[in-house]
Amino acid sequence: MDDVNDLLGRWMRGELTEKGLREWAEDAASRFVQPDLDDIDAYADWELRIQHFADGLQSWTQNAWDAELGESLHVLTGVCAVGRALGVPAIAPQSFWLGHRLLQADRPAAAVPALEDAVSGLSEDAGDADMELAARDILIDALTDVGRTEEAWAQVETFSARSRTLGQPVYEAAALRQRGRLITRLSLGDPLPALREALALRRPLDPPPEWVTRGMGEFLDPLGRLARERGSYQEAMNAFLEWADLDPDPAIRARVTSELGYTCLLAAEEARGAQYLEEAADQARQAGDERAARRWEMESAALLGRPFDASAVETAVTGEVAAYDASAFAIALVQSGCVEEAAPVARRVLVWAQQHRNCELEINMRMVLAADADRRGDPATAVRLLHRAVYLADRFGWQARGVGVRSNLARTFLRDGRNEDALMVAVTGIELSETLKSTASSSEERQQSAAAAVPLYEVFATLTRESQPVNFVAATERSRAENLLLWAVQGDLAGGDVPEQAGRLLDDLRALEVEQEVLHMARTVVLEGSLRRDAKRQELLDALRGFLGETADSVLLPRSHHPRPLESPAELVGPSPAGTSVLYLYTIPEGVCAAVIADTTEPDRASGRFVAWPRAERDKLFSGWHQELADGSRNLAQVLSGRPVDARGRALAATTIDVMVRGLDRFLVEPLRDLLSPLTGHDLMVIPHGELTRAPLWCLLDAASPDHAMTLAPSMALLRHCLGRERPAEGGVVTVPDATGTLDHVPTDLKAVSHWAAGLPGDCTVREAATFEQLVPAAPEARLLHVSTHGVHDVSNPYWSGLVCAAEQAPYRVISRYLNRSGFSDRKDPDGFRLLTVAECMAELRLRNCRLAVLSACESGVSRLHGAGEMTGLPAAMLIGGARSVIATLWKVSDAASTVLMHHFYAYLDQSAGDWHPAKALARARRRLATTSREEAIDILGREKGVPTGDPPFTHPTYTDAFQCYGAP
Repeated sequence: MDDVNDLLGRWMRGELTEKGLREWAEDAASRFVQPDLDDIDAYADWELRIQHFADGLQSWTQNAWDAELGESLHVLTGVCAVGRALGVPAIAPQSFWLGHRLLQADRPAAAVPALEDAVSGLSEDAGDADMELAARDILIDALTDVGRTEEAWAQVETFSARSRTLGQPVYEAAALRQRGRLITRLSLGDPLPALREALALRRPLDPPPEWVTRGMGEFLDPLGRLARERGSYQEAMNAFLEWADLDPDPAIRARVTSELGYTCLLAAEEARGAQYLEEAADQARQAGDERAARRWEMESAALLGRPFDASAVETAVTGEVAAYDASAFAIALVQSGCVEEAAPVARRVLVWAQQHRNCELEINMRMVLAADADRRGDPATAVRLLHRAVYLADRFGWQARGVGVRSNLARTFLRDGRNEDALMVAVTGIELSETLKSTASSSEERQQSAAAAVPLYEVFATLTRESQPVNFVAATERSRAENLLLWAVQGDLAGGDVPEQAGRLLDDLRALEVEQEVLHMARTVVLEGSLRRDAKRQELLDALRGFLGETADSVLLPRSHHPRPLESPAELVGPSPAGTSVLYLYTIPEGVCAAVIADTTEPDRASGRFVAWPRAERDKLFSGWHQELADGSRNLAQVLSGRPVDARGRALAATTIDVMVRGLDRFLVEPLRDLLSPLTGHDLMVIPHGELTRAPLWCLLDAASPDHAMTLAPSMALLRHCLGRERPAEGGVVTVPDATGTLDHVPTDLKAVSHWAAGLPGDCTVREAATFEQLVPAAPEARLLHVSTHGVHDVSNPYWSGLVCAAEQAPYRVISRYLNRSGFSDRKDPDGFRLLTVAECMAELRLRNCRLAVLSACESGVSRLHGAGEMTGLPAAMLIGGARSVIATLWKVSDAASTVLMHHFYAYLDQSAGDWHPAKALARARRRLATTSREEAIDILGREKGVPTGDPPFTHPTYTDAFQCYGAP
């Protein structure tokens, strides 16, 4: 008989084929059959022969463990071929390792028979229970990879039963994990319950030997991916963040960071997604993975519109990692406009994806190839590719991906002139997105679902803007500022229409939601806190449902979750004052869709118009201003560090404002002039969208009705809610002064407020709240809140935008502990000041009697640009808190000009009327500021400091157009 070492030595040198080894094993098998126990000599000889042979195989197996993958596979293949002479049970461990290595080498078809042998042999040996169950686990992977999913499902059932029989809960968890993955493959329903149960079962167990089962990352990865595909973005983020916390491997952490980025991208948060991908690239480079670093760097650059080095990316598809690299490269090329170059790469990835049943990559590459077909003028091919992608997304229950693919399909139909088909696909996709929102577990997730569906609403707007303006307005409303509306409704209920305890619970729920969003945006979420918030949210919801009964969901869920017919103009507008018109603006890539309800007392007068103004041109117009916003905290940091800088006096460059105002007049107002002209004599309520939410829109009023008023709102529904707020005539005035002492004219500002308050009917006290701790208890009784201090908009995190106030050493409240950045100070109270943030106002400030909040501070009206139109910023925070109207600024304003404007504003604000109409007072004050002489300005201010040369000094839009009114007129 040949020696094992001789046989395998010849195999390794290439002198024997695998077929030759198998033939030898068949011939030699008879020599390893156990002889009769009565023949003692024969039995002893057989036993020695078996032991010698097995020892030789074990020695070669040990060598395989220490070798690199290719050599290890070669050794194990030979060992298993020779070992068959002993019988399958004897070489079951070697078969297990061969199958394991073949899967690592992306050869699932070859792995299946080896793993079947391993399972068969190991099942006969109770001492190898761990390895048997591990073999069953990865056999399911191999069967799934080769498309034998029915067999894989049967193996899952056996795997689960064997795990329970052998008392191995870690493998019970693994079986649940496989069940969840196969539910997706077999289109058997929602896989998330099984994956959640698997994770819950696996999480508390002691880490088993990692060579026989899966680490936590392998439970968290499919949960995160499948939650993301179904639009459960927060669950996906939490799963990936937990994985990052648990795995110390820097290469794994880099990959997890990239998954966070992809989650943000699918949720239509491109800026955040690009930041995560940049971070992943840095982490990968530090871990020595230059290939991954180049891939994520390239994707981030494409998202941010930066050039990238395409030559450094490998596009050969040799395995799963290479396929994902090439897919990312193709998508980045499309995003940067190089569609033709992306197509051949996408075709290679698509072939691999179809061979390996990777539907995620197949959907992605079909979308790339559809873009190329559109480029070539072949819409029929594009439609065919996208129809298949829609089918795959629907088959596997990937709702979020289904929304995205339908957006592309609707756009393709639109470009091909198939408007009815485009509208049908858009409506179907919108309904799917509404389902996603209805199952969202948090406010942030609802925002992300709404933002992801915006392209579908854009198609709907394109097709209905002129022919059906009411339908256009009613439908696109469903994608805008729903959380702001929901929180505003809850805040009003908490103020008196529900039991006091229920009101406190509603306040706590909002604070919890805001906290979660702040931390996610700051990328400081940790597992323990996230689990605590999830549990607390559910506790609050259960308690509220107990208090509110059948009406609970109408209070706890956005109203768009409930079926509703299209509304009439009167229903859309609500209880607006006579002589008021609505201008509804909705931005799409090609331009701006506008609808006008001319005079809300005659609601049938609705008309629509489209303004061709490409997004790239709009971005160019606003780019100078947005660059200025990026430096929003620099001057404030100087003030807080004690340097005497008049931050408020550093107005934006006049040329930047000129460019914006002139551009808006040319590209927006002029094309809408015939739509605006019938509005003469009307006050104007404007509902802007996209980048227009941060634009100075006084030019619209100047063109339509220059002697009247204008107010802005993030959505018609929130405007309607503000209009319906009845505020009592009683109540005091609360002021927040400049705590730094660097704004020279604030005392004059506050004198105007006190003088106005003195003229109010009844006894009206003016109360100063220098700190947030003083403001919180004073605010609920105030009918007017006036803030005169420094303000700043934070580009990186709008929740960190805010107003400077005095600091007070008090216990941290709900979320304030998260909100002090090193950019201002390493201490909570830099020199006795602190930032009163948007997050704190949203979570804690109650303005239940407030008719008006005036934020006379720099950048107090700048909001986050968000696809779902949430307008996160101080105006939204005040409206959520209960204010009926808010006045705030768009840029860094002049201290002197602001004080003169406020002087005029309070002179025009009618003290005797039941409704003060602050929008009208602001419009009159704006016009008055432009004509105020230099002598009069100095007289108002009591000094010359800060008053520009020229007479009148404040005619420039920098001064006149900074303040805008939000909410009710």
